[in-house]
Amino acid sequence: INEIGRMIMLYREDIKEYLGIDEKIASDNYFEFEEYQAKFNDYQNKDKWYEDSGKVYLGRQIVVNNPEKPSIQYKTILDSIGTEYQYTGLDFACGASPIGFELIKRGHNLIFCDLPGSVTYEFLRWRLNKYNMPFKSITDLSEVESKSMDFILALDCIEHFPEDKSKDIVNQFARILRENGYLYCNFMANHAFE
Repeated sequence: INEIGRMIMLYREDIKEYLGIDEKIASDNYFEFEEYQAKFNDYQNKDKWYEDSGKVYLGRQIVVNNPEKPSIQYKTILDSIGTEYQYTGLDFACGASPIGFELIKRGHNLIFCDLPGSVTYEFLRWRLNKYNMPFKSITDLSEVESKSMDFILALDCIEHFPEDKSKDIVNQFARILRENGYLYCNFMANHAFE
């Protein structure tokens, strides 16, 4: 198992410790989360959906993050940011942020932004505390100074917002990103967010 695989193994072990679950329960969480996805559009208050599905989503991460075949995005981001310089970045809608955790571990400064109190965000806070790493957080992009970020992570998140809010978010990214900064963005192929 390579370096990224070891990062994933630690992430999975920390989730198991935090939730007090094993591989069997994580597998059950995988299928239970599918049920939550099917109900996404039934929720008027999407924050409530994230609250209700948070523990099974986090448990599901044990199944979907394979240390023997880690996501290519992890390697791409870690390689492109590197460790030669210490950068400052924002992890927007960060959730459990395995990549943000690793970037802090490698000496970068990160600010995390997500729903306060969500299970994944609280896990991230717990995890950083467990390893004596800093947890800097905001709840609104307006709190970030203009042209202050070397990079922004927006992974698996933009598709969760209505189109008008997504445009607002991207405009905020443009405001806070330094010249020649990087925006790392992807979109989940996910039937719940059509």
